[in-house]
Amino acid sequence: MFNLILYCCSFFIQLLSTEVIEERILLDGVAVLAVGESGVLPVYYSDGWHLTAFGSKKSLEDAVIKALWTQYGQEHGVKITGNEILDAAEKQLEFLQDQKGISRLKIEKMAEDIGYTLTDVKKELGSQMLLQKTMEMSFSAHGYLNVSRDELLDYYNQFPFVESGFFTIRLGLKKNKEGAAIVWEHTPLTLKKNEISDKFSAIETSRIGEIIYQEFDEKKDATIYYELIDKKEDRVISFEEAYEDIYKILQNKKYSESYKRMSISFLDSSLTHFFDTKIRAQCMEFLLINEP
Repeated sequence: MFNLILYCCSFFIQLLSTEVIEERILLDGVAVLAVGESGVLPVYYSDGWHLTAFGSKKSLEDAVIKALWTQYGQEHGVKITGNEILDAAEKQLEFLQDQKGISRLKIEKMAEDIGYTLTDVKKELGSQMLLQKTMEMSFSAHGYLNVSRDELLDYYNQFPFVESGFFTIRLGLKKNKEGAAIVWEHTPLTLKKNEISDKFSAIETSRIGEIIYQEFDEKKDATIYYELIDKKEDRVISFEEAYEDIYKILQNKKYSESYKRMSISFLDSSLTHFFDTKIRAQCMEFLLINEP
């Protein structure tokens, strides 16, 4: 049966080719076949020719890896309902409208400009949700995302969490005329230690209430004063306080590592058939420089 599929695919590729000065130029064809219990999933060269419904650039490597994950999800019964897709799509559209100031009509127009409809956008979102759900299910089932307390402590000891100290400064302006008083601004300026410029170098040894710097502004014909009104030293954050942040850092790292490890196992599977071995090498390179 599989030999018949390969023969049909080979015949299909030949039909989609044309000859120019005795050379065959491939117009389209099957680049990769993923074989599994759920069937045969082909990835065509043209799958990497266009933009996605969100306007992002496609690539053949991305299409291959997503197809292998999609089939893995099908093999393990990962599904997503139409209501889940609709709900997520509405939330995404609301986000674009609220945060980006884009109307629903404009979103539809943007999709149409690159050859898609709003339905295509929702389908693309559904595909991404299914891929995400497949990964999370797989990683959890294998225990890949588990983070031990020892790992957390090792990271904390290696990369101590420090809350940077800060200085609070208020600015005052004194006109260059007799009897003028300093007029202080109501809103002070807060600077972290690593944000201090050279002209404020005296701030480290200054006491609260001292003028740390002053300069003359010719345009305003006035002197600007900088007064230190508060300061706080660096503070080492305790392990308990940093626990959640470290956990997220390590889990995200394991997520990325697990994605790459499993993707490579799919690419190396005997059930994944490349019609051009260069595609496999390109997929490997793609994994090295792209995060899930």
